[in-house]
Amino acid sequence: MTSPSDRTVRPLSSTEGGAADIAGQGGIGQAEATEGDGITGEIDEQEEDVAARDPRVARRPIKPTKAMVQSHELHHADYRDWCDHCRAGKGVSHQHRSSEESSKGGEFSIDYAFMTREGAVEMERDMTDADKVGATPILVGCDHQSKAVWAMAMSAKGPTDAAVKWLTKKIDQSGYRGIKVVLKSDQEESIMALKRAVAIVRQAPTVNIESPVRDSQANGSAERAVRTWAAQVRTMRHHLEFRMQYKVPIHSPVMTWLVSWAAEVICRYRVQTNGRTSYENVTGHKGLQPIAIFGEKVMFRFTPDKTNRRKMETDWSHGYFLGINPETTEYLIGTNDNIYSCCTMRRLEEDRAFDASLVKDIIIKYSDYVMQGAKSSPAEIRPAEVGQPVPAPGGDPVPRRAKLSPQDFERHGFTVGCPGCQQIQLKSPNRKNHTEQCRRRMEEELTKTVDGQVRLERAKDR
Repeated sequence: MTSPSDRTVRPLSSTEGGAADIAGQGGIGQAEATEGDGITGEIDEQEEDVAARDPRVARRPIKPTKAMVQSHELHHADYRDWCDHCRAGKGVSHQHRSSEESSKGGEFSIDYAFMTREGAVEMERDMTDADKVGATPILVGCDHQSKAVWAMAMSAKGPTDAAVKWLTKKIDQSGYRGIKVVLKSDQEESIMALKRAVAIVRQAPTVNIESPVRDSQANGSAERAVRTWAAQVRTMRHHLEFRMQYKVPIHSPVMTWLVSWAAEVICRYRVQTNGRTSYENVTGHKGLQPIAIFGEKVMFRFTPDKTNRRKMETDWSHGYFLGINPETTEYLIGTNDNIYSCCTMRRLEEDRAFDASLVKDIIIKYSDYVMQGAKSSPAEIRPAEVGQPVPAPGGDPVPRRAKLSPQDFERHGFTVGCPGCQQIQLKSPNRKNHTEQCRRRMEEELTKTVDGQVRLERAKDR
């Protein structure tokens, strides 16, 4: 057996000589080729020195400290591989990195997602007819400038009062009140009707752009927002159910609050590539006020009513943390009878912090809060006094006013900010009263025509 030092190793040829050797045309190459199988056998017996490529080592999760766990479980805004709830809600098979897009200012994208009865979040094109039964539509939007994400559970698609008010307020909160904006979406009729309603209510230039039919990539910003929001809401729901040891029903009012708070968490606590959160990009503030875990039972203090101080009663009560009002930065606390906004909140001990009664106690949906707002103090109930006579209706009769038709407004124009004019422009079957300013303007227009003067005189005679 030959030793490694006795082996014959042919040196690597130069560029020109090596090319000739490979082609079998060089003198050395021809001479070696005549030696036949003897050389071939010797090469086969040689041990080649092969350099191995080091594999990529799978990352092992670090062991978090107690402080890291307590801080992270408040919102789960950032993915942490040591968190079971993050892995359950946000874990993916590979990384998805969004492309950097140039910002054009006031530009927003909106789209509908659906939460099925099983709790999955799907786009309508990916759903079967069976999946659509009982599914809850979720309106998801994103701001191209600040990278903010919004979400709201809807009772139905289209220009509902809550959807129009909520989307208009979100655009205003992004810093575009009275400023021209662009609203992007697909060509679904319900979402185009919603954009038209928002354009009327905003009282500012609003450009509506629709993506080509069957081209889902054209509205990619909205779809990325849906994926980001869906991962966040899955994570937070998983954590809440783990803490309560109770399954939260999809159609419960609690889920409508979780849908919106999950999007707000992304805006407030997820840091963008510029080192700032979406909330910080818009407001200039970091918004690092203390919060609790969503659905956690807390003590909160009513905002005292200076005109009606209840000195013998406490201003503190128990409720459930549901989020933060982005306009006032007040806490939103839910109880079994109402939604309250407050400035002061205190957490309870760990063994008292989570209660499955949350699901049955919260009866007000987020869309109801959008329309009605929150209270700052409980309503005072005054018992009725017995024996007080009820005054009979009477007095001078109030003359009736002329009836105004939609044709009158189409002829003389619509009043900006009037609910009645907005409903006519939307061609909605539901009518609303016109403001007093709008009525006076129309009555002045009627006095300028003979037919209008006759109608006003008839109204006085009735």
